[in-house]
Amino acid sequence: MPIRLVDPGGFFLLVAGQVPLQRPEVLGAPLMEALVRAARGAFDFVLLDVPPVLPVADTILMQDLLDGFLLVARSRSTPREAILEAIGRLRPEKVVGVVLNDHREYEHSYSSRAYERYGMVYGPRSASAGRKRR
Repeated sequence: MPIRLVDPGGFFLLVAGQVPLQRPEVLGAPLMEALVRAARGAFDFVLLDVPPVLPVADTILMQDLLDGFLLVARSRSTPREAILEAIGRLRPEKVVGVVLNDHREYEHSYSSRAYERYGMVYGPRSASAGRKRR
């Protein structure tokens, strides 16, 4: 598996392949530890895209090798309970944040409409919104 430069982007990529592991415990083995250590020595930042926490144990086995996890959850799709369960399976000091992707704001959300009656305006103001009343 050669390391290749992704251009445009200017970063290097090492892919693991498509074949599922027959023995997931190798992810926490000395060979994987050596790979991560070598990557840390060669690059400023090393990011690993690991499998989902809930359906497989692979990610949990790698906790000792990694500095931290950013948990990624899909907005309005991933149940809150699944997020809490995933965080619960990882060591608390290893969870450095949660990324909410695919978020879409409702055009007329409750928060934007509810505050209008208190004189608060969010988002682009209309031309008349900035004028003073006489």
